[in-house]
Amino acid sequence: MKKTAMLIMLITVFSKIFGFLRDIVLSYFYGASDISDVYLIAIAIPQVILAFFGTGIATGYIPLYSKIEQEQGSEKGNNYTNNLVNIVLMLCTLFIILGLLFTYQIVKVFASGFEGETLELAVRFTRISLFGIYFNAVIYIFTGFLQMKGSYYIPALIG
Repeated sequence: MKKTAMLIMLITVFSKIFGFLRDIVLSYFYGASDISDVYLIAIAIPQVILAFFGTGIATGYIPLYSKIEQEQGSEKGNNYTNNLVNIVLMLCTLFIILGLLFTYQIVKVFASGFEGETLELAVRFTRISLFGIYFNAVIYIFTGFLQMKGSYYIPALIG
């Protein structure tokens, strides 16, 4: 148990270091410019929007899957997971449609100081990054699934 915890901790630390290096490379090539600000905002908006729902889904998924698996077996648990993924992907489609319709307003909420060309670029980047919601949503679900199956290493690499 201690060995697993230490390994997960090391994987998480290395994952964070690689994320930090990514930010250093971004700042090296673009510095503190409008382009780097636009990029960071465009990436942050979908993550923040989904984090509220994704955390709730992941928190509720583990006990429900565990209960279904104990009472009805692994196959029913996997059916539950498949159904949950399908429902979440449909909800993500709704979020993306709303996000595409109201991108300008959403960007203004997150980056009230952006104006002119910077605002237009942020809106374009955000429209592109909104489609990442699909992947993040599935990650929330399958992180819980992997943890239920005793695999903690892959979720630790996500950071």
